[in-house]
Amino acid sequence: MSKIYVLEDHMPLRRFVAANLLARGFDVVEAFSAELMLPLLQQGTPDLLVLDLSLPGMSGLQLLNQLQQEGLTTFPVMVVSAWADGQMEAIRASFPQVVEVITKPISVAELIRCIYQILPPETPRSGIAFMRTNEDEE
Repeated sequence: MSKIYVLEDHMPLRRFVAANLLARGFDVVEAFSAELMLPLLQQGTPDLLVLDLSLPGMSGLQLLNQLQQEGLTTFPVMVVSAWADGQMEAIRASFPQVVEVITKPISVAELIRCIYQILPPETPRSGIAFMRTNEDEE
């Protein structure tokens, strides 16, 4: 079963993404800040990180820099952001692990299409795992 980490500070969007991934059998770990996500990434490697760039505190871009400095670049990253396309190309050039960029607002169809391009569907999955690291953040 593929494990996807979702880093998004806007709770409705984070829950939307997580619910759609869980419904398709992915294991999902959610966090609302880079400060919460960083130790999780240092302890284990996801199959995919879904990353918002505009976060309170440490930004998604700062997280990518930190991961690069620590050599934690073996997993793909899908950026979900409202940033302009020109900025995204510069980010892709600096961080090769950024394999997909989705511009907000996002649709379920676009989200799932992009994830399946990165993580092709496996044989039918059984069981659902879920971990939330941020119950009281909002």
